[in-house]
Amino acid sequence: MKDEEYMFFALKQAKEALERGDVPIGAAVFLEDELISQDGNRVYSLNNSLAHAEINALRKISREVIKTSRWRLILATTYEPCPMCFGAALQSSVAKIIYGTNIDESGATHFKNYLPIFYRKIMPRDLQIIGGVLEEECKQIFLQGSFAEKLRKKGLIR
Repeated sequence: MKDEEYMFFALKQAKEALERGDVPIGAAVFLEDELISQDGNRVYSLNNSLAHAEINALRKISREVIKTSRWRLILATTYEPCPMCFGAALQSSVAKIIYGTNIDESGATHFKNYLPIFYRKIMPRDLQIIGGVLEEECKQIFLQGSFAEKLRKKGLIR
């Protein structure tokens, strides 16, 4: 499966998040091209600041799946993961992160260059990070949400 195909699943979740009034970010998790989990941001609908799309999608995966598929999972998300979600991806043994956009520069994938020695030693290969996948589509859906308006008012985006 191509990176764009993974992103279509995440975009679907972002659209659903937008429809329910949440921040329009979606995520999907794959194991060897098989979709195993997906969800959208639910921060507003659950009144829970930890209910980011990536966390929600990763939470749905059983501990057993994570153990038996270490460092073979692919996480596709419409927005570059924040520090919390990036950490959750590492804890879940994600081997590849694909993201669409990052308008306000709040993403944390650059942390890859500063991983503690522990992570660098346990990872069997380098964590792949690919940004800008279907960037325009991801950006457009994000800008439709009320959260983008809050960022505009704070001068964080145009």
